Order: sequence, then C-alpha cells, then structure tokens
Amino acid sequence: MEQSLAAAAWLFVDLDVAWNHARFSDSADEATTSGRTLDRGVAGMVIDRCGPWSGALFMRYIGAYPLIESNAVNSDASTVFDAQVGFEIARNTKLRLDVFNLLNAKVNDISYYYTSRLPSEPPEGVDDVHVHPGRSAAFGSHSATRFEANVFRSGV
Repeated sequence: MEQSLAAAAWLFVDLDVAWNHARFSDSADEATTSGRTLDRGVAGMVIDRCGPWSGALFMRYIGAYPLIESNAVNSDASTVFDAQVGFEIARNTKLRLDVFNLLNAKVNDISYYYTSRLPSEPPEGVDDVHVHPGRSAAFGSHSATRFEANVFRSGV
C-alpha cells in the first residue's frame, strides 16, 4: 500500500507499507506457511517552501522475519529515523544537511542463521545468528546549483 498526501502547499506526507505471508503447498488442500513473512513500512514528511528553509523526517521499519523455515529463530525488528534540513542560499543554490540514524538505533541491516566455527568453538561448529550491523548516527551534506540556459531563437 502506498499513499501520498499534500497536506498543505508546504507539507507533503508519504506512506509505503508492505506485508506478506507466503505459503507452500503440495496440493491445494494442504497449504502450509513457509515461515517467510516480511513486514516493512516507510513513512516520510517533507516541509518545503517555508521561505529559504526546507526539512524532512523519514522513518523506516522492518519487522522481524524468520531466519529458518521452522520459525524457531527470527531476526530482530528495526526502526530507523533519518532527517534533513535544507537552506536556499541563493535563487538557484541549495545546501542540505542529512542526519542518518537520527536516534542512533542499534539495528542490523541483515541477519543470517548458519553453522560457523571460531577457534575456541567445537570442531562441528555452532549454529548461531550472524548479522551485518546497521550504521550508527552519521552526518552528510549536499549542495546543488541549478544552471539555467537562455536559448535565443532568431525570428524568421
């Protein structure tokens, strides 16, 4: 489901939500859950045309999902907020500051479950969750200049 709304001339709101519930079946009468579900949502609010200022706040949610078919091991859900603030310093020039992971949430970008072995672990290894951690709070900047070309046509 995706929904966008211009709440005012200076306020734009966007919502994107997805949910699935996959199933396997050997026959039409025996549908079973595959354990593979994924819920996610993205919401954003953009403020623009407030004089030279603009800003935005974005929220991304990814629900917990099974890492193995039996649903015995699941990932953690995650919610991250990002923000932007912009300033138009001249008619065609804008500066923007981005803040990623505004609340410095400790989340994982992705999780896996498999057998691995560290030097101190038994030779057969250990079944465990392995993750790629999400980034901590970070800043970025952006500048943009728009050039306009005047094209003259000679009259015929």
